[in-house]
Amino acid sequence: MEVIFYKSDDSTGQSQLAKAVANLKYPDATVYDTKGSDNTAMAAFISGLDDGSCDDIVICVDLVTSHAEGKFTAAQAIDLIAKLKSSKQGETLTGTCQANSTKTEIKLAASGPSETDDAYNLKLIATTGDEAVERLITDYDGTDKVCTVAETTNAIDASEDYTVYLCDHLYIVGETYGTANAGKLAWDTLYSTTVQTPLIIGYMNNASTLYEKVSKTATGIAAGTLTDTGEFTSGDYDGLDYYVYIESATTGGGQSRKITSNTDNTLTLEADWDTTPTGTIVYQVVREGKRALWNKYLPYAVCTYLSENDEEVQTEWNKMLDRYGDLANGQKYSYQDLATVEEYVDKGKVIADAVWQGVVS
Repeated sequence: MEVIFYKSDDSTGQSQLAKAVANLKYPDATVYDTKGSDNTAMAAFISGLDDGSCDDIVICVDLVTSHAEGKFTAAQAIDLIAKLKSSKQGETLTGTCQANSTKTEIKLAASGPSETDDAYNLKLIATTGDEAVERLITDYDGTDKVCTVAETTNAIDASEDYTVYLCDHLYIVGETYGTANAGKLAWDTLYSTTVQTPLIIGYMNNASTLYEKVSKTATGIAAGTLTDTGEFTSGDYDGLDYYVYIESATTGGGQSRKITSNTDNTLTLEADWDTTPTGTIVYQVVREGKRALWNKYLPYAVCTYLSENDEEVQTEWNKMLDRYGDLANGQKYSYQDLATVEEYVDKGKVIADAVWQGVVS
């Protein structure tokens, strides 16, 4: 038995994407939507599972230190380990913390814990004592035995004991850490980094190689220019078919202009902006013919059309992730239906244009 938790109203679309990846891996899994669930309801999800009944559990929502709507606390995630079959629960690592004065770190014993960096990334840790906490380890330094965690009220010092849960069948992929978002984290965790990453995951995570510059923040803008100090190389775009797109701004989002020339700091445009963008201005530089702003359009489409937990929606996801089930057959490459991806890009663009025009919020 496999269980997947996700949040169908995640505004970024990442929880829905992570759930789709998990459902691709476990097509017969029981899926729970945590949308609107308070702390009592989240606890009920856990108590509703029999102890020792699950082979794998995938959490596609953020972990939090204190309850937030539709999200698990780290303590609740630890409770889920008991729902796994005993052979799947894994070992625990226990010991006494070393002295520490940093609220975002827990320092494990000098001897015993792994000396390998990242060995405990995305594992859960609990401490006992005056500052008893439960946390997700987002990074581990094997040299200094330091676990990076969400901030604690006070530093966890040498008066505390710890337990690290070395469970390999509780997958926590809703958490954003480093440069990874949930969808990419789910893919890398469930399929490993050696398997080709579908394009839709790259686009949803600002990682497409089709972009010259993705989601950069301008340092200045004028009627016919955009400035980002030190970001360019003089002459790189002179006379070439490159365009700058405004991904987001207080006003003026969604516009694009051809670049005629550039210095190290500034792009000169073929024509002035219709409305000079204001506020924090996020832009992309894209070569002509490439689909710009996919990372902007796709989340709108996902949240509108691809959030529900039903067979029809998962079929659409499967088209974009692994249309012919190649991954289930052990292949490292999958066929992705780019026509379906483009269909949802176009649907998302309609919504984004309406947002930019102030028609919808």
